[in-house]
Amino acid sequence: MSESATPAPAPEEWLPLYGDYLYRYALSRLRDRGQAEDAVQETLLSAFKARERYDGRVEMRFWLRAIMRNKIIDTLRKRVKDCSYEAFQQEPDSPGFLERFTGVLPGRVEKWTFDPQVACERSDFWEQFNRCIEKIPEPGRSLFIMREIEEQDTEEICKDMKISANHLWVIIHRVRKNLKFCLNKNYSRRPEF
Repeated sequence: MSESATPAPAPEEWLPLYGDYLYRYALSRLRDRGQAEDAVQETLLSAFKARERYDGRVEMRFWLRAIMRNKIIDTLRKRVKDCSYEAFQQEPDSPGFLERFTGVLPGRVEKWTFDPQVACERSDFWEQFNRCIEKIPEPGRSLFIMREIEEQDTEEICKDMKISANHLWVIIHRVRKNLKFCLNKNYSRRPEF
């Protein structure tokens, strides 16, 4: 350990000190309580096995979070692998005969029924956005959040998820399409727009 290194707490202190932080981080990425709990357990177990590698250059919670990030990527990678192609196409609120029987949204997305640039400045828009994003099936939701909200690099996401850039962009396109439909349907009824 270097002179400026932060001393590491004992492993039995990790859960009380960092458990809530790690759980919230995992839940924000995985959106599943059981998987978030599993990610915390797997993280702490992996950290315990690798505790001699902790050199104190970063705070312990950030070292644990880096380990957890890899656990989350493994979970998301499994979701991508296990998810059927159709899951990326379906939106429960989608209208029409074609979508109901094929799971495919119509080719053209309707124009915005409100001004998105004005709406983005309003808190009620973001509340509706969060409700809409919750309807997006996994792993599309997670990939969209990683790419569009967290602004992670496409190459990094593709490498971590073991998918092609083309596959990622197809998924992102479908998520955007479904989000736009949901927002048009549920937010555009505001009298201000």
